[in-house]
Amino acid sequence: MQNKLNILVSELGPSQKNYYLIKNINERKEVNVNVFTENLSRFCLRANFAVMNIAEAWAQSGLFVATNLSTASKLINQPLASAKIFYIWDLEFIRGDNRLYDNYAPVYLHKELELACRSKEHAELVENAFNKKVKYIVDNFDINQLLEITNERANA
Repeated sequence: MQNKLNILVSELGPSQKNYYLIKNINERKEVNVNVFTENLSRFCLRANFAVMNIAEAWAQSGLFVATNLSTASKLINQPLASAKIFYIWDLEFIRGDNRLYDNYAPVYLHKELELACRSKEHAELVENAFNKKVKYIVDNFDINQLLEITNERANA
């Protein structure tokens, strides 16, 4: 059983996503999780796992999970990843100033990135927007579901 996860985030400050991420990882002590951040911030909860700058991810192997467009674009070039999953928590492509398809499509459609969403509704929106199948639904950073994906990928 593979118990190693590498998660890429923009930061770990106060947000619903970060709350669930930290809470769920803290509850599973037998899992080796490395979280890599683009920006240093005060954590919304105490983290009982390794947190490093995203530059440190370059030397890691195993399953990688990106959590936004920025980290997914960095994950594309990760040389040692056994699997690359873009966990779409937020539908960045439907809000903001840069809502141009060409700004998002290269990442969402990249052949090495498997897509995961936090809900069936998000998955339907992503599939309609990019015509690419969302492979996984992972509810609120459920570590058990992420471990199932890790094990599935390790046995593939």
